[in-house]
Amino acid sequence: MPRPGSSPAIVVGVDGSENGLKALAWALEEAGLRGCPVRMIHAFQPTHGRGRGGRRSPARSRMEQMYEEGTAVFDAARARLAEHRHERLLVGTALYEGAPAQVLIDLVSRARMCVVGRRGRGGIANLLPGSTSMSLGVHARVPVVIVPADWPEARPPSSAPVVVGVDLPLECETALEFAFEEAQLRGAPLLVVSAWEIVNPYVYNLRGLQEAVGERRARVDRMLAETLAPWREKYPQVAVRVVAEQSHPTATLVAHSAGAQLLVLGGRARPRNEIVTGSVTRAVLRRVGCPVAVIHDPVNETGGPAVRAGWR
Repeated sequence: MPRPGSSPAIVVGVDGSENGLKALAWALEEAGLRGCPVRMIHAFQPTHGRGRGGRRSPARSRMEQMYEEGTAVFDAARARLAEHRHERLLVGTALYEGAPAQVLIDLVSRARMCVVGRRGRGGIANLLPGSTSMSLGVHARVPVVIVPADWPEARPPSSAPVVVGVDLPLECETALEFAFEEAQLRGAPLLVVSAWEIVNPYVYNLRGLQEAVGERRARVDRMLAETLAPWREKYPQVAVRVVAEQSHPTATLVAHSAGAQLLVLGGRARPRNEIVTGSVTRAVLRRVGCPVAVIHDPVNETGGPAVRAGWR
């Protein structure tokens, strides 16, 4: 197993909240599987109000507050996880000033992945546009794992599956590769989920609709078999089950990820000034009860998408 520091780190955002500690515990478990270090990052956001006695806080006081807050957050995290079985992998901390999403996006470009809590104190909070978790899921260039507030820290049973959503036609297989790798690392089965719908079903009569559904189902089954064939060969020890349903992607993914170890969704990293609305990923994140990994498509040399986005 590689020594901590010999491979890219897993970066985890901590803010002193309970869910931030759960995200840290998840990151340590993942680091134990991969044999890599974990680096904690805390983003300090100064308050611009008045200090004691109604006086404005000078710059030095802001720096002192930043140091005190960061020290308290890191000490509490280390104390909470002092007896964690992978605590030895927690080898780095970093304290920065700024909005948590912006700080993490700037710092994780060379990380193995970034882990944050879905609920937190202040910046690492919710899934509204502009929140830390959603901003990372849209703009970060590395895998982002978002841990829900009610996720238990106990290690899930190996029988619990890793679930991956597949949007056909699949033009980027980064998310699928990540899901197979996670299933292999965890000794878990892989559940591949694909949802499809008939566009404008009202243009068909009953018999025509039945024929259209049958043709679409056969085409989806064939495409899934062709897409999964090379990955089944590369990861023969991973038990794979495929579910293809005529339904909305959000409802299908939420239903089949109940009790899962991890849900993997694909997408592409977007420019920071691009606003994304109506995302399936956002809708799933609001409702799902397990950690969600958002895996981004490769980008070309100009920073744009190299391929079509999936699950966005």
